[in-house]
Amino acid sequence: MDFYGYMRPNGKAGARNYVLLLPVNRSLNFIASNVERMTRNTRHFEIPAETGRTEVDREVIARTLIGLMNNANVGGIVLLAVKSGAGSAYKNMCAERFEEEARKTGKPLRIVYLTNVGGSYNMLGETLRLTREVLLEVSDFRRENCPLSALTLGVKCGTSDATSGIAGNPCVGAAFDQLIRAGGTAFFSETTEIIGAEDLVAKRAVNESVAKKFFLPLDIGKIKLKRPAKIFAKSTPYLPILQPAFPV
Repeated sequence: MDFYGYMRPNGKAGARNYVLLLPVNRSLNFIASNVERMTRNTRHFEIPAETGRTEVDREVIARTLIGLMNNANVGGIVLLAVKSGAGSAYKNMCAERFEEEARKTGKPLRIVYLTNVGGSYNMLGETLRLTREVLLEVSDFRRENCPLSALTLGVKCGTSDATSGIAGNPCVGAAFDQLIRAGGTAFFSETTEIIGAEDLVAKRAVNESVAKKFFLPLDIGKIKLKRPAKIFAKSTPYLPILQPAFPV
């Protein structure tokens, strides 16, 4: 079974052909959002204002940005950063890392540095110009018959109602089954919601080793849920409030 999509250099296929506007510094969110507003077929990612509180947080954000660049629905990339070659106070959030990862995708790419263009308003104009160049390049891409094995499908809870368990969820599950049988990839978020039904999912693991790997993060999650005060002790100013409700 095939679907009509866009094949990417890494062998994955997408159903869309967007240009991704990706700021790696939070101060450039307004540039990306305005360029998206002035163009069609673009999407921007709003980098979090805090950029994470811990190194682990920042690495999750960095991996998310890299994952977005590799997403098969992205046909081209416009990367926005403050300075080139300046490094970062956070080593895992430096512009050079994202530039290197963007080039690895093999997709049309433009990079705009604030200090190279002479300020915010010039950067807005330059980003708009370069985005239009990338849009022109990706417009040459054409849909083609792609195998389901090249498709990655992600789903997320969209607010449950009384029919979710008897209609929506089984339909999504059936779609997942067909995709996986064809060699594709499927994943879901809000994984804590599977607690209580993990045995049902583990039974469908390809082997016992995979089933054990499936249980491990859930077991760790259960432990963390029971000990929130200690978990947040190093990163939250609200520990005195948490402790009475969740004693360590």
